[in-house]
Amino acid sequence: DAATMPNVVAFNEGATGGAGGGGNSLGVEYSIRGIYESGQLNYRRVNGLRTHNRASIDLAALERVEVVRGPSSMFGGAVPPGGLINLIPKRASGDFAGEVTARAGSYNAIVLEGDVGGGLTSNGSIRARVSGKYVDEDSWIDFRESNLWVGTVALGADITPSTTLDVTGSYQHREFVEGGSFAVGQDGWIPDIPRSRFVGIPTPLSEGELGWIDAELRQDLGTDWLLTLRGRYEDGFNAQRTTEFGGYIDRDAGTTTLNKLNRRYSFDVVSVDGFISGSLPLFGLTSDLVLGVDYFDNNETVYGGRQSNAAILNIFDPDYDVDIGAFSDDLPATYASGRSGTGIYGQAIIRPVERLALHLGGRYDWAGTVTGLGVNAREQRTEALTKRASITYQLTNNVTAYATYNESFIPSSGTTIEGE
Repeated sequence: DAATMPNVVAFNEGATGGAGGGGNSLGVEYSIRGIYESGQLNYRRVNGLRTHNRASIDLAALERVEVVRGPSSMFGGAVPPGGLINLIPKRASGDFAGEVTARAGSYNAIVLEGDVGGGLTSNGSIRARVSGKYVDEDSWIDFRESNLWVGTVALGADITPSTTLDVTGSYQHREFVEGGSFAVGQDGWIPDIPRSRFVGIPTPLSEGELGWIDAELRQDLGTDWLLTLRGRYEDGFNAQRTTEFGGYIDRDAGTTTLNKLNRRYSFDVVSVDGFISGSLPLFGLTSDLVLGVDYFDNNETVYGGRQSNAAILNIFDPDYDVDIGAFSDDLPATYASGRSGTGIYGQAIIRPVERLALHLGGRYDWAGTVTGLGVNAREQRTEALTKRASITYQLTNNVTAYATYNESFIPSSGTTIEGE
């Protein structure tokens, strides 16, 4: 069973995920088809809406995870060209269901989960779902420990026979000791020390917190057309209290310098999307159309920072009582950044003959980037048209041949991937 988001993503060929540059408190960075995420321009979406790259949403709040390989900027907006990871939140169902699980494992691991929901009215037109998760575990590395709480509430309502509203909210809080790793050297040299040795100074717990709410309204517009409106807001922080290696190990002396990290990343995201989808007869067959507009505003502020060469540690005989000073929660702002964007998009799937389909689409983006604090803040605005086209032919019921062309927009450079 997959226990984390990287585990789930790894089930898909060509997709991987691992700890970010600073470890757990910085979230997870993903690669699809060999292309890594680029800061706040990440692969992840929640119900098609943008989420911050530091928002490591736990699986306990999700119904499923969808991984789309290949350029997906048509609906994802500014996104790396490798693909898209779409996280579908838990939704309430009119049918009653519930489960409780308890697990214990290595390194004193305890995992408790509960999930219950169903109709609040006899016909299920109003429904609710509540779930929770608690994790407490140590690690095979000395001093490493973590705990996690996740709570999720989902509500659904059939407002009219043709109008449906779903709302999901979730909160999670994690505390953990991070760090303890080191650079082995360019030649792959590994020192003869226990696998469990913590290469660092044990510190107070780092922590991360995330709260978000997701809403979707669906309105039938006749037999073959649907209006969908989506909105999302999230707010969170990741607070680092740890040490990190400051350079390669002196192999003769067994010493390495350590930096002290005392910083906090606070972030928030607002994202909305509205589109009309439907079908119409053409060439005696059915063609599908989508027209939409979306907007997002993504902000982050960094407080505190790094103190270089805070300590020296001997990896063969570590002294963990070195005084590196106290960690503070009252930190000055040192950096800020933000991205925003508006896009309009459209796509048509035309079927001129049986088994043959032409996919034609385009998107226009207006994107903005702000970096820096106060009077030193710098703003950049870019815009671009990106296009996509593909053709598919169903050879048999199980085999389809296809060819595709896609473009992706990278707002930070103001270009398409082709450099135009």
